[in-house]
Amino acid sequence: MTDSERIFQSDWLIKYYTFVKLDYINFNKKNTKSKFLEPFLGYGNSSTLNWVGLPNLEEVNGEIINLAITSNSNKNNILIDNLATKENFLKRIQNPTNKIVISTHAVPRNWLGLTKEPALVFNSYKGDIFLSPSEIIQLNIDSEMIVLSSCNANTKGFNEIPKAFLTAGAQTVVYTNWNLDSKFAGDFTSSFFSDLWYFDTPKHIALRNTSLKFLNDYSNSNYSNPSFWGNFSIVYSNLN
Repeated sequence: MTDSERIFQSDWLIKYYTFVKLDYINFNKKNTKSKFLEPFLGYGNSSTLNWVGLPNLEEVNGEIINLAITSNSNKNNILIDNLATKENFLKRIQNPTNKIVISTHAVPRNWLGLTKEPALVFNSYKGDIFLSPSEIIQLNIDSEMIVLSSCNANTKGFNEIPKAFLTAGAQTVVYTNWNLDSKFAGDFTSSFFSDLWYFDTPKHIALRNTSLKFLNDYSNSNYSNPSFWGNFSIVYSNLN
């Protein structure tokens, strides 16, 4: 029996259960969905720090554009290429936004001696390329959901970043548990957003539905491996 056959024949818990994490950081924060000024904000960093070995994320532009279309957003809410700077992102994230997607690299604390905290890697015309938890918690974020479609997310201390976004005001954070294939990330998040917008599915149910879709995708045996569909997790600050 091949590995693919074993995967297809395995009985996974996700077929019967939905997994969600609760982190009561902002349990008194009320749902502000009706006040959102923007439906979507997407940041995609496709070419960061090649000189230190971080590869280009060639698929992120397409991922962000597709998610903006799915979210009925416009090009002003798409931060890619020259617009994909930390400065632009920090300015735009202050607006109440329904769903925010950040697609870039994540690095651990003390990475190459350049950052003392785990961080997301951004372009910056000021040379300030890291967005760390201590910076994130200082933000005033009003968002129903933030998706961290980040590569190298299995770095030690990465869980501090989702917690920081919850502390800053996000109601929900979707994040990865280990290294992420950037092409799969686009396929997964597009399917996830489609379930959210077209069927008005609760976020944790939509995440499970998307995982099951790829688990049962017999046209692509690679995606049926749990290293792909099992990578994304979701954490709520509350369930109100």
